[in-house]
Amino acid sequence: MSGTLRVMGRFIVADFLERVRRYGFFVTMLAGIYLGYAVNAEYIVIYLGEYRGAYNSAWVGTLVALASAVFISIVGFYIVKNSVSRDRQTRVGQIIAATPVGKLTYLLSKTLSNFLVLSAIVGIQVIAAAVMLLLNPERPEFEFWELLSPFLLITLPALIFVAALAVFFESVRILSGGFGNVVYFFLIEALLVVPLVGGVKHFDHLFIREVEASMHDGARAAYPEFGGGFALQAGPRDMRVERGTVKIFRWDGMTWTPEMVARRLTWYLYAFLIVLAAVPFFDRFDEATIRKSRGRKNRDGPTGEGRLAGVISSLTAIRLSSRFGRLLVAELRLMLKGLHWAWYLVSLGLVIAGFASPTETVKQSLLAVAWIWPILVWSKLGMREAYHGTGQLIFTAPGIRLRQLVAAWGAGIVVALITGMGAGVNLLMAGDLQSLAGFGAAVLFIPALALAFGSLSGGSKLFEAVYVFWWYLGPMNRTPTVDFTGMVTDPATTTGYAVLSLVCVGIAYAARRKVPGVSTA
Repeated sequence: MSGTLRVMGRFIVADFLERVRRYGFFVTMLAGIYLGYAVNAEYIVIYLGEYRGAYNSAWVGTLVALASAVFISIVGFYIVKNSVSRDRQTRVGQIIAATPVGKLTYLLSKTLSNFLVLSAIVGIQVIAAAVMLLLNPERPEFEFWELLSPFLLITLPALIFVAALAVFFESVRILSGGFGNVVYFFLIEALLVVPLVGGVKHFDHLFIREVEASMHDGARAAYPEFGGGFALQAGPRDMRVERGTVKIFRWDGMTWTPEMVARRLTWYLYAFLIVLAAVPFFDRFDEATIRKSRGRKNRDGPTGEGRLAGVISSLTAIRLSSRFGRLLVAELRLMLKGLHWAWYLVSLGLVIAGFASPTETVKQSLLAVAWIWPILVWSKLGMREAYHGTGQLIFTAPGIRLRQLVAAWGAGIVVALITGMGAGVNLLMAGDLQSLAGFGAAVLFIPALALAFGSLSGGSKLFEAVYVFWWYLGPMNRTPTVDFTGMVTDPATTTGYAVLSLVCVGIAYAARRKVPGVSTA
């Protein structure tokens, strides 16, 4: 037992130190600091109707802890969902496979490493909350436990759950890639919504129901006429604050009973059970298992090195000095290569539905659905050269850098036009020119965003995470300014997205000029 714990400790420390030195971790830490600022500036608030608590230690600690838990539940998964795949790609996994380290030991180590990485981000937010509290004029006193306890009992149990889910998704082959990234977003959204709508306490990984009830008691004690309400909001400063119409009450924090603490600690048990469930799916970097899986795929066509060789052969058959259309077709073929026939069938169904449905239905939801379907196609834009290591080969051709970039953007535009074609024709026939203009801006913007993120990160995960969140916040919830489909935005916002498309392409071009070993002349 002591030997196993010693091995786990070494795995955890090594993995943690490797990841905290990464640029992405630094960016996430900055985002955590900004979250504290956003709370202080009242861009992130909790309102109980027309009421809110005074900014004392309990209120600030709970507000930042909940905001942190929501942020990490959505974003943190994508930050840590790379530990197992990194060992696979760097071939470290094959070394581990030759040791006596078991599956459960390895996966538990990865889960705890994920937990430490996410906890480090929360640690910065605790400091930011303390500084914010000291600077806020509403602060009556500083109470350390009231500030810290929400992070220990609300945020950390949510973190271990996310850390375990990341390991589970990496262990299950079908969930280890972009499909799993999309599935997780809808899973975590369900876990955020179900406890609020259905009141199911045992699935409330953020403990929002109990926090809401406790705050209601505090508001009702100060204002007997209080009628209820609870909202954790993020966005521009509420005008009620400027008008001074918000009623302030004192809330002294949660009264943590043994039953409440036990329920929060149960999430550590849930995390362990999730890791146990991942063990049968984890191949432990077994080359025989991997070859067997590849063999099944090879019956449908080449994969891995064979597919890459085929891609390079296709590219060499294209004379890059010929018409731009050939390069565009080549990029389109690369994007669509390997898609199952069912993908095309669903796309056709969305086109027919977009054409035949009422225009309002198209604007409200159908176009948004049509443009979430190709997310895994767009997410490969801009990252293939870095992922396959072909950048130094491709970008040495004279004048290819800009032409290939524009061709890739054009291929992404074609995919957007095809999948949204039914909706576009519907809008045209309805004479809705403003929405049609928004449609056109979105056709330019979506692949441009994928190009920028793919070129900057060298992978597909950044676009998949940001795009799904943006899509959910904007098109699905019809939020003005962030609805990139242009269905609920004004002409100025539509123009803004068109301009932002060019900015994204410019960012992608600048990122490609930094390919190692390639002259930027």
